[in-house]
Amino acid sequence: MEPRIGHLEVFVQDPVASRDWYVHVLGAKFVADQGLAQWVALGVVEILLRPGSGSVAGAYRATSVAPVLYLSDLDGFRERLESNGVAVTHGDDDECLTFQDPDGHWYQATAHP
Repeated sequence: MEPRIGHLEVFVQDPVASRDWYVHVLGAKFVADQGLAQWVALGVVEILLRPGSGSVAGAYRATSVAPVLYLSDLDGFRERLESNGVAVTHGDDDECLTFQDPDGHWYQATAHP
């Protein structure tokens, strides 16, 4: 049997507030309320938002893990982020956006049909 990723666990200060951010800002789908933890999904990947320090200080290239989102409308996604007060910068080139969730976790977004 070949290993595969089952889900991502992201440690956050407030799982309910983070769930709302993932759903309303990123466009994730709410999956389940597990009391202290919250499940959301981005496409086929489920993310478990668990209580933890949530602190990941540093720049994008200094982080240990950064999920990359593929989007068909990168400009529209940038507008959604910015209209929700999320600071957006460019990644390695002008075709990638980098941004952080409320706990400082880094994400990158790129156009992908």
